[in-house]
Amino acid sequence: MDAPAAPTFQIKLGGETRTLMYGFRAFKALGINPFKPSELRDFYGDLSVDKAAEWVRAGLLWQYAKGQELNGQEPPTADDLLDLLDMANFNETFELSVEVAGLTPKNGESEPAETGETTDPPTA
Repeated sequence: MDAPAAPTFQIKLGGETRTLMYGFRAFKALGINPFKPSELRDFYGDLSVDKAAEWVRAGLLWQYAKGQELNGQEPPTADDLLDLLDMANFNETFELSVEVAGLTPKNGESEPAETGETTDPPTA
């Protein structure tokens, strides 16, 4: 099997290990533009139980796409996933994804790593 093009993570849901993949399908489901790092930081900074379930659901959606093993089946709803999520397991997987996305401080910084996005025009 070829390596996936999108970041993937493993999470246990109700005793079953599932693969979460965060490509365009997942970002669209979350309403996040992956080309705007500030939207990723906003999502991370305002995490809630509902957003946690949506994040897991979005990561599962790739399995329901054309050509994938669960194509034609209905993906679980975020509410369905609330009963399967375990806080410690979720936190471990989510923190890894935040780190991979470059949203955690590095080398003692107090703010997330800079992604190159600027809000102010450069000045001379």
